[in-house]
Amino acid sequence: MADIANSIDLKLTGKDFLSQAETLLRLTKKLLSYRQKIFSSQRGATGFEFAEYRAYSPGDDLKRLDWNVFHRLQELVVKEYIVENPRYWIFALDCSPSMLFYEKFSLARKMIAFLMYIFLSLGDKAIFSTWPQSKANLCYYKGRKNIYSMLQELENCKTVSSQNKNFSFQNFFASLPKNSRSIIVSDFYDSSVTQEFFSLCHCRNMPAISLHIMAQEEKNSVLKTGRKILQDSESGRTLEIEITPDLLAQYARRFQQHTLEVASLCHQYGISHKEITNEFQFPKDILDILRRAGLLRF
Repeated sequence: MADIANSIDLKLTGKDFLSQAETLLRLTKKLLSYRQKIFSSQRGATGFEFAEYRAYSPGDDLKRLDWNVFHRLQELVVKEYIVENPRYWIFALDCSPSMLFYEKFSLARKMIAFLMYIFLSLGDKAIFSTWPQSKANLCYYKGRKNIYSMLQELENCKTVSSQNKNFSFQNFFASLPKNSRSIIVSDFYDSSVTQEFFSLCHCRNMPAISLHIMAQEEKNSVLKTGRKILQDSESGRTLEIEITPDLLAQYARRFQQHTLEVASLCHQYGISHKEITNEFQFPKDILDILRRAGLLRF
């Protein structure tokens, strides 16, 4: 199972990925912390969660009587439930040039595919968008019937060739429905865009999760010492430089500082933060994200 799930080049619409997604779905259903009961006879509602008991009144549905309570207390009571409306899960995928390195973009798409597969299968709705394109293109999905088209959309996603310095999430958030929860998937190298996203989530009281995509090759640099020509993936600028052990140590400290800054920013805005590397554990890491989303309790 782990070998298939950790294959970065896994085709999202292929049989192997779909099999893994179904396995994950079955496991998720066993660990659900909400939607304890699903009533297929109720049209227009996704599910119900028990709220409280109240005294029986003439005209109440007899099916809602709790006979166990009656046998114990000789009182007629009915169960009250809270109707669960489908929620919108907002996915924002970073398509900046830096995501192309070390197959981070493929990893990010696969993480989103697993999560959207679960949410759509459980009756929630999903909105998918990429950035930093000049204009956000929102893709709306609802139910299992939209899963295949969602996977095709993710497969066709490409990184942009250059960074859009004028990008803003303002219009993106203005078009989002209420009862939304967001998941941003990025390497978070653009600090200004990152902070804007977190700030807008905070202002709208929107629960959010940040998935920090990184490669082990970034955490532990694979560069060798010697004269090198480096290129900035975001700006395209090149620099000829002498790679020394001291410089590699400086890089390691700076990268650690970057990850700490992202985590601190998430803490500041009340956003759940999780690091995902190309050595992620399936299904453990996916289930942990679902727990952070409030879907599971374990």
